[in-house]
Amino acid sequence: LNSTMVSFTSTDGTPVQAYLTRPKKDGPLPAIVVIHENRGLNDHIQDVARRLAKEGYVVLAPDLLSRLGGTAKFPGDEATEAIRKLNEDMLTKDLTGAIDYLKGQKFVRAGKIGVTGFCWGGGNVLLIATRDKDLAAVVVYYGRNPQNLDDVKNITAPVMGHYGEKD
Repeated sequence: LNSTMVSFTSTDGTPVQAYLTRPKKDGPLPAIVVIHENRGLNDHIQDVARRLAKEGYVVLAPDLLSRLGGTAKFPGDEATEAIRKLNEDMLTKDLTGAIDYLKGQKFVRAGKIGVTGFCWGGGNVLLIATRDKDLAAVVVYYGRNPQNLDDVKNITAPVMGHYGEKD
């Protein structure tokens, strides 16, 4: 795999750090944005990204705490507290920037970009799915529904949701 930290620009011009990993073979390949849990972009999420890349995907895992200085600035539970300062508008801009970044890469099949996430990230998977009509797939792992449930009518991609019965 080719794996590295990159920076892309949010739609409002804010720089966002992200972990990019992909197979060494030439593309274009389908891509996935992985949205981290409420602990930020950590080793576990980078491992998830690498596992998906080993399956043949270009994977971008944005550090959605970049606006506040990045995950590294918030050790332990401090990341969970910091993440509460982010709002839907900020997240939409940053996630749209991530998707736009992937669309601009020659090794990505622009029409084949999906998004997945876990817990806090799963909820934000649904958020961006209600606001981005270019997604090819949406996979949620136990995320909350959009604040305005009527927004689900805006989702154009197929959705797969994973929820625990007693979660």
